[in-house]
Amino acid sequence: MIRASAAGLVISFVCTACTIVPGQNIRPSGSSGLPAAKIEKVSPDIEVIHLDDQRGPLRSVRVVTITQSTLASEAVGAAWRTNAALGSLATFSPAQSAAEYRVGPGDILSVIVWDHPELTNPTGEFRDAASGGRLVAADGNMFFPYVGSFKAAGLTLAEIRNHLATNLARVISKPQVDVRVAAFRSKRVQVTGEVRQPGVVVIDDTPKGIIEALNERGGLSETASRREVILRRGADRYELDLASLLTGSQIGVNPLLQPGDQVHIPDRSEDQVFVLGRVTKEGPVYLEQRRTSLTQIIAGASGIDRLSGDGNGVLVFRRPRGDAGQATVYRVDLSSSLGLLAASEFQMEARDVVYVSPTSFSQYNAVINQLLPTVSTVFQLDRLIND
Repeated sequence: MIRASAAGLVISFVCTACTIVPGQNIRPSGSSGLPAAKIEKVSPDIEVIHLDDQRGPLRSVRVVTITQSTLASEAVGAAWRTNAALGSLATFSPAQSAAEYRVGPGDILSVIVWDHPELTNPTGEFRDAASGGRLVAADGNMFFPYVGSFKAAGLTLAEIRNHLATNLARVISKPQVDVRVAAFRSKRVQVTGEVRQPGVVVIDDTPKGIIEALNERGGLSETASRREVILRRGADRYELDLASLLTGSQIGVNPLLQPGDQVHIPDRSEDQVFVLGRVTKEGPVYLEQRRTSLTQIIAGASGIDRLSGDGNGVLVFRRPRGDAGQATVYRVDLSSSLGLLAASEFQMEARDVVYVSPTSFSQYNAVINQLLPTVSTVFQLDRLIND
């Protein structure tokens, strides 16, 4: 609930940013409102603005003009957190055959001894199999008449059947024994987060992947992220591409679930990009896919305002990574064909802030300087939420 409240604060703050900062009324001339800053020219397309005072955690800002060369050098075409250990996860396939089920504590077994109803249904023939079955206790032992208590946990059904038949042969001539699982209860997976019915999924004698577990719990809720699912297995944490699994647009990893796994669906507040300035519709735009371009985000805001917006002055503010005190501002010229091509390849990240200026790049320093206090505050709120 704290995360949701803080996220709502960020949305509210950003959506009103144009009244806090001269967003819709930026005047490119005059004082920027910030102390003098040193501008370092790193390359023809990259500058670093060193701030003379501390604006919260920000100490400097990299300003990168997006071109085909900087797209490659900045690696903005693959802005997705990957986990190198994903390749070690066994993947679910509907065609694969299930491994032989091994009984565990909590399972209830139905034992049938042919021609001996007193052993098959000692409590009455009208009781269901689960109620009249044999419970595997918490210590893994199971009791059966004339056999006694024995270790059943970890054995297959065939191994239990052979054990019972061998021991019953002392009192029954050529016993015919059948063993089945009346209730699967020992192997469970926890499904949490933004699903319709959070709870436990039981792994039975058929394999299950993440998608199967989500479907069993009613599917995703309205506020669920469609981009990411988190799998926790012991001390390991895996971030998986949920969008590919849901849409089939790309081959996604659907891990084979194991007992004790935890599947978590985060809410979509972490999938927002804030669009401000001279666009038709200001506010948050949700990232629905693993890869979402700047062009798609601007289209989601109903495009640039034709009367007051300048496609030559589109800025993307990206928060510092980790504890770094340097934010990055990407600038894109949508008034040129090369700029449009670059924008279609520029991949957005969650919590980016897009600003469409009424001025061209010749006055971009004034625009950046006037927006930095608001953007810095948003970055600080984001850090507070994540902590």
